[in-house]
Amino acid sequence: MTTTTENDHAEENARAWMETIREQVATIKAAEALANPGQTYDDALDAITEGPLSVQVRSPWYTPGEKESPPAEFEILLSTGGPALRIFGDLDHNGQPEPSLALQKQDWFQPWTDVRLSPEERDDLNTYACYFWFGEGA
Repeated sequence: MTTTTENDHAEENARAWMETIREQVATIKAAEALANPGQTYDDALDAITEGPLSVQVRSPWYTPGEKESPPAEFEILLSTGGPALRIFGDLDHNGQPEPSLALQKQDWFQPWTDVRLSPEERDDLNTYACYFWFGEGA
């Protein structure tokens, strides 16, 4: 008899979400190229932007009284609880995700850990994250 550990649940959740993200990226790319006349760009964009539970940003440290810094990091929260999943990364000077972003999983009482991604999955994850607005850049 095989038992499933908590980490397996987090990994299963991450893999299921990654499959959804890859499908949504393929759909929106087809809509952009007008390769799928039944799918409009707006419908594909709505499917992407309505999926996460939240999108948050945070700024770097700055001295009170000085001009507030633009956001430097972002988080797209995909699921919570056990297991939880997020896309986390830095923002460039234009407010766009840096390619070094990570898909991170977490289960009860465990730290956030990066999910291993293939180069193709990483490209799709970066494309997916770029469809969100994170505020004005520097």
